[in-house]
Amino acid sequence: MKLVRKILPFVAACALTVAAFGAMETPREATPLIFNTFKGQKVSLAEQKGKVVAVLFFSTDCPHCQHTVTLLAPIYDQYKAKGFEILGLAVNPQAAANLDEFVDKYGVKFPIGLATRSQWTTFCRLPVMGNNYVPHLVFVDKKGVIQEDHPGMDRAFWLDQENNIKATIERLLAQ
Repeated sequence: MKLVRKILPFVAACALTVAAFGAMETPREATPLIFNTFKGQKVSLAEQKGKVVAVLFFSTDCPHCQHTVTLLAPIYDQYKAKGFEILGLAVNPQAAANLDEFVDKYGVKFPIGLATRSQWTTFCRLPVMGNNYVPHLVFVDKKGVIQEDHPGMDRAFWLDQENNIKATIERLLAQ
């Protein structure tokens, strides 16, 4: 019994680690994602088939997320006509009260709405009880398959996010 008590925390930690790394396994089929924008428009990831889609999970009060959204505005303008879409989902509880202000302040032109933590963790295959960080950017190809998954802790991606985002979009559009 003492051995079980000593091993149990280790086994639990290993399980959480495996679950966390499972989040970044790509390629993988995207699960259904449907939400209402802050303007009341219904958006479905399934309706975006044929386009390259970046799904951004963010927090309206996160400086890193604010920076990412600012970078995405001109990228969206540059690639939208080529078959690129961005879907933004705020996951922080305060977002319902400040999403319209956020959209105005950061010049958001792509569909943006609210998601629960459960929707985020399910779509990204994150551990429900884990420390999950935003921004979290997922790239879905034209067939609806997640090709890249970049959680907030993916330091290598976020350090040069503008170039990494553009390179991924161009690669997926060329497929």
